[in-house]
Amino acid sequence: MTTARKVTATLSSKAQLTLPRAVRERLGVDRGDSVEFTLDEHGVHLLPLRRGDNPFLTWLARTPVPATPAQASADAREARHAGLDPQERQLLQAGPGARVLRLADLDAPDAAETGP
Repeated sequence: MTTARKVTATLSSKAQLTLPRAVRERLGVDRGDSVEFTLDEHGVHLLPLRRGDNPFLTWLARTPVPATPAQASADAREARHAGLDPQERQLLQAGPGARVLRLADLDAPDAAETGP
């Protein structure tokens, strides 16, 4: 786990901001590079903009951080259960070993035999 470290900077009379060296090094940016500011309910986030960035990693970096670990678990559970009807969701939430087997799955030629 990384410990938080505060670094300050002052706006110039032209409202320009010089990023402190520690921030530039952490972001991997230098003179002429662009950065993006994202404002959300958690604060202001600063990300470097690079050509050829992986779009998934860019999206991931912009994904809001859950407020608590419990919220992260709830978000993951909702994503895992997306598209299920209430009965299927109830079955999956019944506990370990519970699974959904749809009738359409049984019609598939390579469907595995299952017990009662």
